[in-house]
Amino acid sequence: MEDLRYYKVEEPFERFEENYLVLSEKKGEIVTLNETSFFIWDNCDRKNINEIVNMLVAVCENGAELDICLIKNDCRMAIDEMVEKGLILERNAK
Repeated sequence: MEDLRYYKVEEPFERFEENYLVLSEKKGEIVTLNETSFFIWDNCDRKNINEIVNMLVAVCENGAELDICLIKNDCRMAIDEMVEKGLILERNAK
């Protein structure tokens, strides 16, 4: 899975209270993203999972104290959901 690169599908979005509403034109629906999922979506372009995790940890105030394996697993789950919703494309790097 580390060979996969992720590509952001540019979609219109709007901030609504604590979340972001993103229009998935592919699915014809509005997807609600929390702050973390929005960060992943907004910054994933041309990156693999390790690069995304490292970026996420870098912006966290307590990044050095975080469990990287747990963050990586959470990122994968969020990315998988966004791939399913048509917000992210995944391609094999090789």
